[in-house]
Amino acid sequence: MRRRLWNVSLGIAAALILALTAGRFFVLQSIEVRDHGMQPRLGVGDTLLVDRTANEYGPGDIVVFYRADIPFLRRVVAMPGDRVGLADGVVTVNGIAAETEPRGEVAYKDLGADDAAGLGERKCERTLESHSLTFYEICRSQGPDERPRDLQARYIPPGHYWLLCDNRFHCPGDSRELGPVAKGAIRGRAVYRMSRAAELEP
Repeated sequence: MRRRLWNVSLGIAAALILALTAGRFFVLQSIEVRDHGMQPRLGVGDTLLVDRTANEYGPGDIVVFYRADIPFLRRVVAMPGDRVGLADGVVTVNGIAAETEPRGEVAYKDLGADDAAGLGERKCERTLESHSLTFYEICRSQGPDERPRDLQARYIPPGHYWLLCDNRFHCPGDSRELGPVAKGAIRGRAVYRMSRAAELEP
């Protein structure tokens, strides 16, 4: 009888361990950064851990959404009901421009598809941007061929978020191109950087 109870207990414990392990596998997902859109904080080749159960997002969160099965990591800068704009690469939310503080310059290598054509190194003006009680660094390029993609103020509809690249000058796609992103299209929030690619130079 005791042996039978012991076997049952072992079976239950094994099932719980399996369930927890499977749960962690499906709850947390590793995502590799594939573009320069989140410079200077995130570089190509960085690996992030994403919480797939997250369903509430706030200003400053880095979230993941997919286009053609490719993951894109972008930052939430405006919420449903906000009015957002962009001038000289600086965010304006509900008529209030974010505060900025220069943090020096960094350089990174352009690893995009055109790198073979000789784009080579890009320079980034590292700037601390703060608004809505959130703080994060953005890239403001000093290259003569770089121009910010500004945006006239627009309203964010219910159930949508305005997602921007931290690299305001060299971004392969954010809400300036795609418009507000529906909450249902967001598949999780980045919670931890697992590895760092040696790409940025201080």
